[in-house]
Amino acid sequence: NEWNIQPNLNVSTNLTKAEVPIKNIGTISIRSLLKKQVDKAINKEKPKLIAELVKNLNLKAEVTKQWNNLHLSEKVNQDPSIWIKTEPQSVSFKEFDLSDGENVQSGIGIKMFVDTCICQEVSAINFKPLPNLTFQEQIIDKFLINLPVQVSLDELNNTLQSKVRGKSLSIDENLKLIVNEINLSASGEKILVKVDFKTDKGSLLQGAKGVLYLWGKIFYDQASNNLKVVELDYDIDTKNTLISTADFLLQPVLLQQIEERLSFPLNQELNRAKDEANEYIQKIKLPSEIDANIEVKTIEVEKVVVINNDIFLVLVADGNMSALLNLGE
Repeated sequence: NEWNIQPNLNVSTNLTKAEVPIKNIGTISIRSLLKKQVDKAINKEKPKLIAELVKNLNLKAEVTKQWNNLHLSEKVNQDPSIWIKTEPQSVSFKEFDLSDGENVQSGIGIKMFVDTCICQEVSAINFKPLPNLTFQEQIIDKFLINLPVQVSLDELNNTLQSKVRGKSLSIDENLKLIVNEINLSASGEKILVKVDFKTDKGSLLQGAKGVLYLWGKIFYDQASNNLKVVELDYDIDTKNTLISTADFLLQPVLLQQIEERLSFPLNQELNRAKDEANEYIQKIKLPSEIDANIEVKTIEVEKVVVINNDIFLVLVADGNMSALLNLGE
């Protein structure tokens, strides 16, 4: 059947020295002759050894147990609610190997589907029966999963204030706005930009002040590794007010200058995200018989989304996973 493992083991002895003393002559090496005879005897018994090995291994029963246990659904974060769901897809087996001369080595690979969800409840696990066993020359220890990591709006706003407070926005040579504060908030799938300003002392409208409300979209610029707010436009109420009272503020150049300032390097966020990704993965409760070492090596941004008034980076986590399956004595 598909789980009838017939190990192809080449068993041989490694004799370093085998000599017979002969009187008045010295010693004669019989290493090659003895090795040939011993190898012949061992290989004669090899089918029995293999049968006993496979019998004691009880591989299918053990893998079936772990296959069922690896249908997992874990809540790895409370606020926001983030779930990781795993479903095994296929099983592969690496042929037995005696290349180190001391130990019988092999490996089992289980291909997994890993899903992440920013949601209160995750969909039901689709339990699959154990499939046919496939054979591979090498077991791959790589994994690639998507993980959502929340972007702190407080951190973005703190960074923004240090860049823009007291800086000027020029509409033309006679009118400059001094920024008191720019504040970002997420609403639905968009970003609301609040610009608190006053006019420059040398401007025609000296002493005027007000607040502009703008809507924009969050965007990840892969080339610069920056998070940006783009496609700014005036909130409808703000636009109607400006049309009737201060239409000189309805200038594309003003929106362009504001947009240029809404750019945030992600290096620090990605370092934090890598730590969070490792933390999330460690929270996955694997079966007790599996001693796994999982580590995220690199993190890249796949996309950025706004969900439930929060900003999330959807990251591609690339790393290694090695595991020891305890099959008993």
